[in-house]
Amino acid sequence: MTTQYLEEADQLADRIGFIAQGKVIAVGTPEQLKASIGGKTLTIRLAEGTDSADICHLLANEHGLTAHSEEDGLTVKAAVPEAALAHAVIGNLISQGIMIDDFALSEPNLDDVYFALTPNRGNGNEVAT
Repeated sequence: MTTQYLEEADQLADRIGFIAQGKVIAVGTPEQLKASIGGKTLTIRLAEGTDSADICHLLANEHGLTAHSEEDGLTVKAAVPEAALAHAVIGNLISQGIMIDDFALSEPNLDDVYFALTPNRGNGNEVAT
């Protein structure tokens, strides 16, 4: 099976391989792949008018996190190794006056694995098989 619907792959596949730019970059069970990125996923929903790219840069510069912006332009996700860091990130954003509509800390999913494995994504060459 070849799919770009990672939720479908998570439900149906016993083993998953990620391919980027023609090369296999990871193979394992869904559980192994999710565990490979470690920690949890911090999802931050920003208030209208907030630049998610600026928040991604802030998370990188001030907390050493690799974050990405979702297609809606208001949601930022980052893998965090521990809950204490997520608390610090949210506290820092609030103290800087950044308006947050919502945030959540969750276990990683295959989308999070994909973003962790392909930080320079977007060329359309990445698939899960």
